[in-house]
Amino acid sequence: MIRFLIGIGFCLQLSAAEVQSVVILGSGVGALTSAVYLARAGVPPLVITGPAPGGAIAQSHSVQNWPGEFDISGEALAEKIRDQALKNGAIFEEAIVTAVDFSSRPLKMKTRALFDAEEKEILAHACII
Repeated sequence: MIRFLIGIGFCLQLSAAEVQSVVILGSGVGALTSAVYLARAGVPPLVITGPAPGGAIAQSHSVQNWPGEFDISGEALAEKIRDQALKNGAIFEEAIVTAVDFSSRPLKMKTRALFDAEEKEILAHACII
């Protein structure tokens, strides 16, 4: 069984052989927005966050050109979008992608967990990078 983190204190168990509909590699604004729209469409994606949750925008102390926000930190903005994706059903895994094989279906990605170095293979029908 594979455990995926979903918010604080809750994990979802997935079978190692289960093929994910969509895997998103990264956790920047584009990745998080993709996760929101996929989850809202009934296709909850698996998001592999990588080592920098929120992507580059999370490093900004002030974002003033985001619709609906006059001034917000990049970290807070990324967290708001991540929370929206979670509430709509996206699944997040804190890991680094170490290898991909997109030459055949299902697509194959190998990951290494950020905190315990656990390695695993993830299968998917589609991948957003």
